Amino acid sequence: MARPKKNVNIDYSQIDDAPQGTVHKLNTYATVAGVSGPTMRTRIAEHYGDRVTFMRGRKGGFTIADVLAQETSTDAV
Repeated sequence: MARPKKNVNIDYSQIDDAPQGTVHKLNTYATVAGVSGPTMRTRIAEHYGDRVTFMRGRKGGFTIADVLAQETSTDAV
């Protein structure tokens, strides 16, 4: 039987209010929420879906695509 998910309170408004194209650091949000980096990555991926892009490495992190930019690209198809 799978282990139940830990109840994590994440303030997604901080991410949403940041300027477009800003690279966010996973570890920063993970320490605020009190969870590990992989757990934070999973929760962000679940919340934002296809809008999130993760980058590896020293200057890595994640960015969130604008909702309007994503809708226009899917409407053209």
